Amino acid sequence: MKKIGLMLLIVLILSGCSRGEKAYLETVKDYNETLAIALLRPQPELMTRIATAKEQSRILTYILYWQQKKKVIENQLLELKLEKTEKSQDMVVVFTSEKWRYRHLDTVTRKAVDDWRQGEYRVKYYLTPVKGDKRWLVDRVEILEKREEK
Repeated sequence: MKKIGLMLLIVLILSGCSRGEKAYLETVKDYNETLAIALLRPQPELMTRIATAKEQSRILTYILYWQQKKKVIENQLLELKLEKTEKSQDMVVVFTSEKWRYRHLDTVTRKAVDDWRQGEYRVKYYLTPVKGDKRWLVDRVEILEKREEK
């Protein structure tokens, strides 16, 4: 049910975007959905179709950090809003506001080791084009602001 609500919210947001902005926001949405799966399984190789090698390396480091603690992250994107985009010759920068909920699971039992937490973030995504294709890859992600419940 929540997934339907999120999809409806994204459809409403996309209806006010230009064609280029829709493609950029779809890339960000796809990145976040794939990231959630990659962090939970954990399978960083899932990111190869949506992120550059540099970003994949950052995600692998993050996964290895949590594996040392015997945890994986379960997260859900609750809301994704496009704030603005900035284009240059070889890159597009996408600014979003996002709401997420997340918790940590034990790697062996897959039982929750903490309660769900929720956070709101302003995020900056750097997208690079795939040569000979109309797709984009996420090259870098910066969290500009975050508010998380304690």
